[in-house]
Amino acid sequence: MRQHFSRALVTGVVLAGLGGTAYAADLGDYQAPEPVDPGPVVSQAPAIDWTGFRAGVDLGWGWVNADGNAFGGKYSGSDNGLLGGVHAGYDYQVSPNAVIGVEADILGTDLKSTDRAAGVPVRNSIDWMSTVRARGGFTYDQFLIYGTGGIAFGGVETKIPGASKNETRVGYTVGGGAEAMLTDNISTRLEYLYTDFGDDGVNVGGTRVKSDVDAHVLKAGLSYKF
Repeated sequence: MRQHFSRALVTGVVLAGLGGTAYAADLGDYQAPEPVDPGPVVSQAPAIDWTGFRAGVDLGWGWVNADGNAFGGKYSGSDNGLLGGVHAGYDYQVSPNAVIGVEADILGTDLKSTDRAAGVPVRNSIDWMSTVRARGGFTYDQFLIYGTGGIAFGGVETKIPGASKNETRVGYTVGGGAEAMLTDNISTRLEYLYTDFGDDGVNVGGTRVKSDVDAHVLKAGLSYKF
């Protein structure tokens, strides 16, 4: 009985040893899989940076309104015309979605308004206009929506038969617009401005002519950021 048990035990040990050797041989042949190439790393596009100096050109259309009195009668007229000019300014991005800045522009215009006071024609025209404004707004991706306002200057001519008078008037302007960055340096915009040059009276050829002149301007612009 003991001899049979001893033989069985020896046989089991031998078989176990042979199995372990075979398992070890299998482990020696095992090769770990090669790491998978994740491919090129795609970096996230940087956010639009609005901070910097910019300058550009404007082209648009305007409407002038003028009313007042002369020769003992009242008059009121309006008309529209082409305008164009240049602008320059500086913007500062105070947060990822907020921009503030300043801007100055000058426009040549073809805005003239003519009406009759007591049967006599009176013409008021804006030969040029310039503004110095603050602006501020909010950004969304490459777009900026902003409001703007400041001081305005204008070359206003008042004309009656046989005489005319030119003067530089000072008023205010308010408005707003939308701007889009086409590249890191080039942007385009659409802007509206209301400008009021106030109520003033001038002596034209010995005649006192009083006029209240304001204008509405819609212009498109192209800017380069330095």
